[in-house]
Amino acid sequence: MKIIYAFLLTIVVSVKVSASLPIYSLLERASFDFDCPTHELTLVEIDDLTRGVKGCGKKAVYIANCVGFNCTWILNTNRSELK
Repeated sequence: MKIIYAFLLTIVVSVKVSASLPIYSLLERASFDFDCPTHELTLVEIDDLTRGVKGCGKKAVYIANCVGFNCTWILNTNRSELK
């Protein structure tokens, strides 16, 4: 019974974190990394905690790094590929 409860709790927490990820902060971060205005960026959901961003002839992958319910986006692409 404890295993089932822990599994269900993990699913609920994952869904809550995924639903509350700060997309605007991702766009701002990618805009800075790409040197590209936010309105020219397109987001692709890869999984619950991973997003792809495309724009201005560049693309990159970002991973959400969450501590509790505070999340930030971490670039998971080599910076030299953004030039």
